[in-house]
Amino acid sequence: MIQELALSHYSRQWLRLIAASAGIHPEHNGERWLLHLTPSYPGAKTITAQIRWHCPHWQLLGISNAEDWHTMSQPVDEICIDPRRSCFWRCQAGPVPLTEQPRVLASFLADLQRSCTNRGFTVESDQFDDNAPM
Repeated sequence: MIQELALSHYSRQWLRLIAASAGIHPEHNGERWLLHLTPSYPGAKTITAQIRWHCPHWQLLGISNAEDWHTMSQPVDEICIDPRRSCFWRCQAGPVPLTEQPRVLASFLADLQRSCTNRGFTVESDQFDDNAPM
């Protein structure tokens, strides 16, 4: 089972806008995509979100702005959230306690939404092929 991250109504609407901006038009429940979102300001890092279509809305399955494992140990604010693998990590702060996870996710998404709304963004997407060999 794939866990969905809890989103506010506003965040869910914003996710729909981002998916539409990427030109994604799902045809079936369960379709999964990667969104690569880059806010339009100097030095912005690309945020990758894993989403799934569950009519009538998108579900957020995981999100990270960590470029790779090495950069997760650098002194910058990075986040990696993947409930499927029980990973909820705020870099430099380490694992996030269960009670703090909703607050950390909400704060990260609010900052991201504010940056993208005020400064713009670019977005690209890749569809998951659930039948591809690993």
